[in-house]
Amino acid sequence: MTYSNDDIDEFMKHARIEYGFFTVKMGNREATQYYTKSDNTSAIQSKARYDSKYEHITSTGYQLMNYEPGSVFKLNGKEYVLKENHTLDIPYGEDLWCLEYPSNYRFGEKVD
Repeated sequence: MTYSNDDIDEFMKHARIEYGFFTVKMGNREATQYYTKSDNTSAIQSKARYDSKYEHITSTGYQLMNYEPGSVFKLNGKEYVLKENHTLDIPYGEDLWCLEYPSNYRFGEKVD
């Protein structure tokens, strides 16, 4: 069974769950998820997936290797400049799926 992001948004609104991290507890089990505003992916992402994406952007530079240092990325109206080690200083908990990539790149390739 699948749900559209619009359906998920309605469920989340009804449950009073806001964008960002949230935890669901049932009996002895619990799971922490991330609720994103992005229309480019599923509205609900696992914390493990968030943490992996965060590490690739802020620590290893793996996800941003094809971009030149000094490239400007935007997130929630704030600009982040790519460092020499291909990482960004984005605070933990920000909606990484809403990251706006530099407009002079297409699929990680620079265009003029």
